[in-house]
Amino acid sequence: MADENNQPKIDPLKGRQGVHAATRDYINLIEKQNLYRVSELVKHRRRTNLTGLGLFGLVVGIYTYTIYAVKQEKFLDDFEEPKFVEKKQ
Repeated sequence: MADENNQPKIDPLKGRQGVHAATRDYINLIEKQNLYRVSELVKHRRRTNLTGLGLFGLVVGIYTYTIYAVKQEKFLDDFEEPKFVEKKQ
C-alpha cells in the first residue's frame, strides 16, 4: 500500500509544452467535450434522483392512504352469523 503523502504530484499542463499545437488544441477540445458530458450527467443524475424521490413519496402516500382507509371500514365489526332456516320436509 502506497502512502498518500508519497504520491507524486502530477501537473497535467506541464507535459504539454513539447506537444505540437494541433495536438494541444485537440486535447483541449476533448477536455471541453468531457466537461460538457460530465455536466450533462450531473444534471441527468439530479433529475433521476428527484424523480425517484417523487415516486417514493407517491408510493408512501398511497400506502398510507390505503392503511388509513382500511382502518375506517366498519362493515365486519357488526358481523353476525346468519341464522339457519330449517327446510320444510
